[in-house]
Amino acid sequence: MQIEICSKLVGAAASKDLVTVSPTTKLEDVAALFEKEKVNAAPVVDGFGKCIGIITSSDLVHYESIRSSFNEEFKHGIAFELSRDINNESFGIFGKPFDEVAYHMSTEIQCIEESASLTDAGRKMCQNNIHHLLILDDANRPCGMLSSLDLVREMLNECDPS
Repeated sequence: MQIEICSKLVGAAASKDLVTVSPTTKLEDVAALFEKEKVNAAPVVDGFGKCIGIITSSDLVHYESIRSSFNEEFKHGIAFELSRDINNESFGIFGKPFDEVAYHMSTEIQCIEESASLTDAGRKMCQNNIHHLLILDDANRPCGMLSSLDLVREMLNECDPS
């Protein structure tokens, strides 16, 4: 049985009540926020509400992996001598707080229009190996987010609307 979700639009399935964080938010606070709000991602916004990135639970796992590997250097959330991550990529953050969103968020924001089909959204998620697509307004402020779970929920509703 083939499921047809083409007629459904992103705007109808996307979450509009977004939890946002700033680039200086501590990762410990992000983890607590994710747990409290039952979310796995949040747009990162600047002081004007403009979206500058996204932080996900995968980013938190990656941070914890690095932090535990360099326990001494991460004392009190400060990296004094750390210059490379586990992929041997340079951080260049000597003496700066390393437990903030800014150092772990993705700045390559994957967006989609509210008027796009859910099929297009699913295709984009698969092509980019991501679980969240942001909807931005004309001023680049986040106004919605579609998760892979939202997409699955819509597919299930289509199959069994009860």
